[in-house]
Amino acid sequence: MSGLTKDDIMRAIYHCVKCKLCSIASFHPREEWSPLCPSGAYFGFQAFYAPGKMEIFRELLEGRMDRSEGLIDAVFACTLCGACYEKCRRVSKVEIPLVEIFE
Repeated sequence: MSGLTKDDIMRAIYHCVKCKLCSIASFHPREEWSPLCPSGAYFGFQAFYAPGKMEIFRELLEGRMDRSEGLIDAVFACTLCGACYEKCRRVSKVEIPLVEIFE
């Protein structure tokens, strides 16, 4: 991880309101939402999208969830493309370092 402290990560995790805008690109003239997150689109479960990962991290850091193979699979399925970070940053105007947290 690149210099983020546990407190930095916790602040970022609690700032996320799970609006899910980081998971979808935008509404297109063809009248459907385009997926933004490769792993989320592929697996189709909330745990594979950024808001789901943020919730997993929160539960793990607070000791309310134990690590499991499924959780590890969800976290490491992330391609670290940064699309969620760019979308969140533009929409919320807040710098949640998603890629650094997921690393």
